[in-house]
Amino acid sequence: MSNSNKNQMFLAFFMWFLTVAFYVCVYMVKLSPAAMAMDLVNSLHFSMENFKQLSGVFYYVSLVMLIPAGMLLDRFNVRYVFAIALTCCAVGAIIFSQANSYVVIVFACGLVAFGSAFMLLGSFKIISNWFSANKFAFFAGLTFAVGILSAAFESSFLVRMVSALGWRGNLLTLGVVCGVFALMALLFLRNQPANMITKGPKQRKPVKSLEGLFFVLANAKTWILICYSVLINASVLTFVLLWGPSFLHQVYSMQLVVAGESTAMFFLGLAVGFPLTAWVSDKVNVRRPLMYIGSLGALVTISAILYIPGGSVLLLTILFFCLGLFAGGSLISLAIIREVHPHRYGATALGLILFFMTLAAYFMRFIVSMFFAFVSSGQFPNAMSVYSISDYQIALTVLPVMIGLSVFLIPFLRETHCVPMDTREESFGTEA
Repeated sequence: MSNSNKNQMFLAFFMWFLTVAFYVCVYMVKLSPAAMAMDLVNSLHFSMENFKQLSGVFYYVSLVMLIPAGMLLDRFNVRYVFAIALTCCAVGAIIFSQANSYVVIVFACGLVAFGSAFMLLGSFKIISNWFSANKFAFFAGLTFAVGILSAAFESSFLVRMVSALGWRGNLLTLGVVCGVFALMALLFLRNQPANMITKGPKQRKPVKSLEGLFFVLANAKTWILICYSVLINASVLTFVLLWGPSFLHQVYSMQLVVAGESTAMFFLGLAVGFPLTAWVSDKVNVRRPLMYIGSLGALVTISAILYIPGGSVLLLTILFFCLGLFAGGSLISLAIIREVHPHRYGATALGLILFFMTLAAYFMRFIVSMFFAFVSSGQFPNAMSVYSISDYQIALTVLPVMIGLSVFLIPFLRETHCVPMDTREESFGTEA
């Protein structure tokens, strides 16, 4: 490898590492209210309803901004977008740290949520600009893995920060760090390598945001990939987050702490599954066989958890890890949706699929609740609900059915062989 190639590879890693650091820092700000819950109760007399409303602000603002964030990242230089988004997070955290009014805190959380919508998509955009096409899936998987693993460790770290600095000091510190990161984005982050800035007349034209959105929406492959991702990921996340611990507690008589630890292995599997599947897929230059493995593996695993009784704690823990492993493998759809669209619309396409995946996970809990109401004579589930194993098996049948349906969508996708649309078109002499 020549010195120039080594330097470019180092710069690519540096750019990616910066965006991951931004992503992790902003995620810490979003997790902070949970870590300082008692402090907010004692200091500002927060109620449980207030915490629910703040969670709603983080969720809805981040969700609504996913598609516009993708469009803006495609339209403007990534470093300026990151700098503005991080500034919003910094200002929001600092305002929160000094606030005494609930209304002001809601506004501050809205600023943080607005900025946070750009972090993951911005990292994906940097990966697609700086790394070769056959490395996008792997580094996108690594970014996902870092986000999942950091969420596991950040909670305890934040509790220590709050204990040492107080809740106001914690937020002020995080706000200052976000501000420093905004300056770093402006000074050090680059949209793409210098030798790619001029790559033909088509690349120099500014991207029209609405044109890109309409192009992505009009592509049938977009909707096939969205449906595939929604059917798998919304199903497994609904099961693990909302029903997994109570299922293990009531059906297998596990203590809730042990049940929580067993289901938590799903997230470890998820963190391993996406980058591992992406690495294998990039090595063998195929996508669809890995999608089949992800779908069928998730279907077999969730069926084993639900319908094969008598499992030990160890076996169920392994099954939840495998469920995460296969669900992580299905996230290869994020790489495919970038490959079936022109590079200039890549962030818009990714924002769209993440929007629907997040939205579907929200609505899926209501669908499952209706099935539980059906098996319990109209009683919707609550914290005091107790169900038999047959109740769980009947009500949760919708989840493996949905995962199974995802398998039938894969044949409608043409194999990309890990080659982006622009490259395929150039190889046939057509205009990208």
